Amino acid sequence: MTYWTVSFNVLTESPHLFQHNGQWFMFITTNSGQPLSFFVGADPLGEPNQWQYRGRLRNMLGYDTSSWFASEFLRDGTTDLFAFCTGDRIELRRVVWDAANNFSLAEPAYFHVVGLDWSRPAIREFEPVGLRVRTANWYVADRKLCAFVLDADGVEHPAPGDSVGLVTTPKLTSDATVIQWYPRRWPSTLPAGVPMRLRVATDDAGATTAWLTVSSNSVTAGSHIRPGSDPMNPPLAEPDTLSGEAVPPPPAANGLTVRSLSQTPLGNGPVIAFELASPTAARVDVFDLLGRRVVTLADHGFAVGVHVLPWNGRDAGGARLTRGLYFARVVTPRATATTRLLLER
Repeated sequence: MTYWTVSFNVLTESPHLFQHNGQWFMFITTNSGQPLSFFVGADPLGEPNQWQYRGRLRNMLGYDTSSWFASEFLRDGTTDLFAFCTGDRIELRRVVWDAANNFSLAEPAYFHVVGLDWSRPAIREFEPVGLRVRTANWYVADRKLCAFVLDADGVEHPAPGDSVGLVTTPKLTSDATVIQWYPRRWPSTLPAGVPMRLRVATDDAGATTAWLTVSSNSVTAGSHIRPGSDPMNPPLAEPDTLSGEAVPPPPAANGLTVRSLSQTPLGNGPVIAFELASPTAARVDVFDLLGRRVVTLADHGFAVGVHVLPWNGRDAGGARLTRGLYFARVVTPRATATTRLLLER
């Protein structure tokens, strides 16, 4: 396929294959003014005459791609991504398909749900189950959750969130948040001897759980819940059966929570994220293991909500610090909170 009589280019490199809707795409990088060319075919091992040459990527997209080369295709759950080199960087675009198996490219969402899964595959109604939400950039969450049930004929139906007890906009506390949930059976006409099959997905269908089996239960709703607790948001001091670790606690009563993040696009170092329950002044400092302040990242008023401060790994004078463990401290007039920072480069 890369020989010049087929590719129409003397120099070719970086071939890659991917499939969509039963059709195979082969991309190559060439020495032409628009380097990325592609072919389509039904058989990934087919002979050259079985592939249809579709020309330059620019022809399909409708805009200049002269600086793009060495493309790759990635699939993240149900999201297709197209990667390419341009200049001295690698860029990612989300693939948007049309009915004719052509595609356009869009900026990927900053917030992304990586996966959804259950702490166990089957429970009884009113019993707790852990729904783990794995995300990227949890602090700017903009997706909602939807529920679906499977009827006796195998037909899937959307289920109202309030009917099954699902909080459709859960509060995320990290990139791996466990939501303790007490599912309710739906619809009300479902016979007691018939289990409910339920799954939860994001509203953009980018991630979904497996099917959860919810059997009937003779107890009444809320009878197992400790007095004074909310069945949808109980005190989360119990172990997470998915990881064996304690479920992250809700925001402290003093209105301040803080944590560090390591995998974000905000600069070349770790990131401090803190949440305020009300508008207030706050000072954010970074200290080394000897307790010496190395830099002040902020010292001013902040609005209510989540705030994210990247640290570039330099001290107050701009000198790059050595790799290792540091600490960030957030101080408000009412509270103080600290988190560890791992400087890796």
